[in-house]
Amino acid sequence: MSRAGLKYDIDFVILWVDGNDTEWQKKRGGFRAEKDADLSAKRYRDWDNLKYWFRGVSKFTPWVRRIHFVSDGQLPGWLNVSDGRINTVNHSDFIPKEYLPVFNSNAIEIGIHNIPGLSDKFVLFNDDFFIIKEISPEYFFINGMPVDMAGLTASSERITQTGKIWCNNYNVLNRYFNKNKVIASNLGAWLDPFYGKTFLRTVVNITRKEFDGIVIPHLSTPYLKSDFEKVWRVIPKELSQTQSSRFRSDGDLSHFLFRFWRLCEGKFVPKRSKGRYFSAENMESIKRIENAITTRRYPEICINDCWDGEGFEEAKKRVADAFETILPEKCEFEK
Repeated sequence: MSRAGLKYDIDFVILWVDGNDTEWQKKRGGFRAEKDADLSAKRYRDWDNLKYWFRGVSKFTPWVRRIHFVSDGQLPGWLNVSDGRINTVNHSDFIPKEYLPVFNSNAIEIGIHNIPGLSDKFVLFNDDFFIIKEISPEYFFINGMPVDMAGLTASSERITQTGKIWCNNYNVLNRYFNKNKVIASNLGAWLDPFYGKTFLRTVVNITRKEFDGIVIPHLSTPYLKSDFEKVWRVIPKELSQTQSSRFRSDGDLSHFLFRFWRLCEGKFVPKRSKGRYFSAENMESIKRIENAITTRRYPEICINDCWDGEGFEEAKKRVADAFETILPEKCEFEK
């Protein structure tokens, strides 16, 4: 295995929760949630495919310096924690104790820059993001700067909780940045024809006075620790309010605020996203996911759990079987 890429000092951060853990369920059930809290079981449901995330990292990004595995003290039984590149991180390692325990991914993610031993350059993953093709360090960082895609999209709706949280991010952004000045000062990065559909969306939505919709690829996100530290210095009270929110709620901010802030400052290398988002909601979508995995058409994919009703176990097995065709062998991160 080549380790030449270690000179890039890029870490991966992945958050995980075992929603089937009865002790964790008791802990979560012991706290009263606000009426707007998101208690959806899908946020904690396990597709039992985490091992393929590790196998993908091992095979397709062997240059990664360290993997910071973040959980509430939970570990998969098969995880080889003795591997020197795995750092198991408990929420208590970087979140103030007065906010624990926490079941809100937003509260967890906005504090990850405080993980002990984290590299200045890191990539944030959800456990439904998978690398399925060779990726070089330059996929994430070029000349020490995050690779990203700046683009506008339709105004975020304020009906769903996710939409409300995105709008909270935009409200903060508009207090500190003038949208027209931001785009005019870095026009080539916001209006790049190579962005494809994102370019067209930006053209359609560029006349709006303020930021109310920024393209979110919903894939892994490269960050600098300074992206977080800067915004925390500016709005510590608002970020602390989110971190004190034990369950996801309408008033939260999310880690995307740090990304948006960076886009506004122009501190990124413009490049079109090559990954692909999939919504796992029915068997037709599962077929598309299977095809994407087995053909390795994209460097990374997101498999978002939107499944309702019957057939979940079959869908889960089909996705796992597809991963098995390209990642059949155990890696160094497994016992």
